[in-house]
Amino acid sequence: MDLNQPRFYCKSIARIGETLKLDTSEARHLSGPRRHRAGDQVALFDGQGTVGVAEVEKIKGRGAEVTLRVKKLDQEPKPVRPLILAAALPSRERVGVMLDMATQIGMSDFIPLVSERSGKSDRKLPTERWLRIFIEACKQSRRAWVPRLHNPHSLDEVVNWARSQQLKMVLAHPGGDAAEVHRGQGERPEVVIVGPEGGFTDSEVERAGLQGVQTIDLGSSILRVETAAIVMLTLAGVG
Repeated sequence: MDLNQPRFYCKSIARIGETLKLDTSEARHLSGPRRHRAGDQVALFDGQGTVGVAEVEKIKGRGAEVTLRVKKLDQEPKPVRPLILAAALPSRERVGVMLDMATQIGMSDFIPLVSERSGKSDRKLPTERWLRIFIEACKQSRRAWVPRLHNPHSLDEVVNWARSQQLKMVLAHPGGDAAEVHRGQGERPEVVIVGPEGGFTDSEVERAGLQGVQTIDLGSSILRVETAAIVMLTLAGVG
């Protein structure tokens, strides 16, 4: 498949020869900034590993309605190793940046983290907006699998779940192992844990350590949540 072909998201792609319609957002992107016309070929993906090529058949309603016919299909395997981010939420403006960059790096799952210092929030999570960020980042990075979004969980809940799945965990915390040391250590972590900008409490870190969670020191600088998350994911992804 031509990597230079523009890629568009379609929630369901069943078979070669089928006719399907893009949602309004994707349709306007195809007919607007991309300036596609009937007869053009574009790449499709469904976020669950299916990728394909389709031909534009019709563009109606000033670009709000686009009909495609599927020409080719392929299935990209799901990554064998997950890369899960459990992180406290930064501000509304910065959480989008974090999710976008994390998806491009290879994040497979995102768990909003509730810590003792962040506390429970009445803030309603904009799940539809976050899913759209995942999709746009997958289009940018040519990923076939859209990350899964989980409900918020406490640090203890995340650690207990990861242990039950036999997943290796690392947690960003001052006084832990040096980041450069971690890069050379055997099996790469699958769960990356980042707390709020005030950090985790000593009791949280102690409980996590007793469950086998490795702590990683990211240096003397106090990093924003989104910065720490990207650093930790990068270390986990290339370790």
